[in-house]
Order: sequence, then C-alpha cells, then structure tokens
Amino acid sequence: KIVYTAFRLLASLPLSFLYFISDIIFIILYYVIKYRQKVVDKNLGNSFPEMKPEERERTKKMFYRHLSDCIVETIKMLHISDKEMSERVVVNNTELIENKANDGKSIILFMGHYGNWEWISTLPIWTKNPETHCAQLYRPLNDRLFDGLFSDLRTRFGAENIPKYDALRRVLSLRREGMRSIIGFISDQAPGGSNTHDWVNF
Repeated sequence: KIVYTAFRLLASLPLSFLYFISDIIFIILYYVIKYRQKVVDKNLGNSFPEMKPEERERTKKMFYRHLSDCIVETIKMLHISDKEMSERVVVNNTELIENKANDGKSIILFMGHYGNWEWISTLPIWTKNPETHCAQLYRPLNDRLFDGLFSDLRTRFGAENIPKYDALRRVLSLRREGMRSIIGFISDQAPGGSNTHDWVNF
C-alpha cells in the first residue's frame, strides 16, 4: 500500500514536473549506479561497430535519458486522463486496421521498443468500435508487487494483459470465440532458448 500510494502521488504531478524528476533519475542511473552500462556498451558495439567512441557515448546518454523519461511517463499512466493520453499518443490511419477488423480479421501489431512502449496499452482509446478486444503481450515480473502494479497500469485503459507463455493459446481462443481483436507484440528482442517451444497441456 505504501508503494502504491507513493506511485499514485507521483502520478498526480504534472508531466512537466515529472520530466524534471526524470533528469534526476538519469543522473542516478548513468553516473551513480551505472545501471547495466556494460550491457548497453556491448549492444551499441554490436549494432554500430563503425561508431566513433564519442558518438557511441553520446548515443548511450541519449538512451539513458529516454529510459528515465519512460519511467516517469509510465508512472503517470496511473493518473493520466484519456484526453491527455490521446493528445500524447497519436495513431494515424486507424481506418486501415478498423476495416480489417470489420471484415472479421484478427489484427496483430508488431512493434519495437521505440518511444514509450508501455503506452501501447492505450489501444482502446483510439479503437472506434467498442466491440474490438484490445490486448498486449507481457512478460510477468518475478516481483509480485511490481507485477501487480504494471498489470494495473497496462489494463487501466481497457486492454487485456496476455502473459507471453499463454500467447498462442489465448490468440487461438479469441479466434474460436469469433472475437475481433487487436493484439500488440513488442518483438524486437532475440528469443531465449526457452522461448523456442510452445508447451501445450492436454
């Protein structure tokens, strides 16, 4: 309750002030605890081997600033209104998706960790047909408190959370039920060895 209350109090602050807090978070992540910097350095080296060291360092700082912004923007989801969110998340050409859904097609959105990927859970705001079932895949967290918190964040706008382990089963069940659905996948990560199989209970 203490953690939830603290997050809700933070979420009630205006985003302009939260971005100031983001600057402080950046300093802590980058300069103080140096959060996962070896991993970031390795990934940048693998992805951009032609980059000069100073350019790579500049890119790394940009990543940590973006990560800090994502943290406060995600907390803000506990309190932000549909109207304010719709001003910050703009989805173009929604009629292309709606037309497919109206034809009885199920829609899968493949996306990357670009912008604030947590805001994909706002899908129901811009879906014009209230009968469209919106969902997103997620990886359950080991920490029960934060798993519950993120579950609340990601379902607040009416989208369903589908644990990644149940993805295929849930997608097929929605199809069998004849439910028109739009499901978001964040799919720019390399799968681990344990993710190359789908185990089914009989």
